Amino acid sequence: MRFLNRKWSIIGTSIALQNMVITAWVMGVGSCWIGSFNEDKVKRLLNISDNWRVVALVYFGYPSEKHHQKRRKPLEKITSFNKL
Repeated sequence: MRFLNRKWSIIGTSIALQNMVITAWVMGVGSCWIGSFNEDKVKRLLNISDNWRVVALVYFGYPSEKHHQKRRKPLEKITSFNKL
């Protein structure tokens, strides 16, 4: 089977990686989504067949520091309903 359906493969990969990143964060695992890389070098390094495309990479690991919630503006200050 060849993985060449470009129309949906990137979208499907993005959805899957988003869910993986969110789930990891809930479990206390940090991640870094990599979208810019040399595909040929990655394929050689990981021994991936030329029949497949690498469209994204993601690293997972435990953060060395605890995450602190950022202070955010109240929702009412940044949204409106039926007015400009």
